[in-house]
Amino acid sequence: MARGGKREGAGRKPGVELPELADREAAGRILENLNRAADAKDSYEVQQWRLLAEAQDLRIRLDARKWLYDKRDGKATQPVEVAGRKGGPAIIFDVPSAVARRGK
Repeated sequence: MARGGKREGAGRKPGVELPELADREAAGRILENLNRAADAKDSYEVQQWRLLAEAQDLRIRLDARKWLYDKRDGKATQPVEVAGRKGGPAIIFDVPSAVARRGK
């Protein structure tokens, strides 16, 4: 019995389109509404995002804004460090996020 290697039929089938995970326009629209003064005409969605963006806990404020900016602009590449053999020099390279790859 063989071990390891490629398995027939494994993985995503060629030509399969991934669905768009984030609606960039919606995130941009929400950010625009959050950057202006509160209004009685704000949609329920904007009102809920405003609760997060104006929360007392600063961590919640930061995470809400960061999440919206990541959805609108795409997430930045994240560096990965791989240690060398027996403590040798490390190899550092950037791995683009799934959001950035889909945008290309």
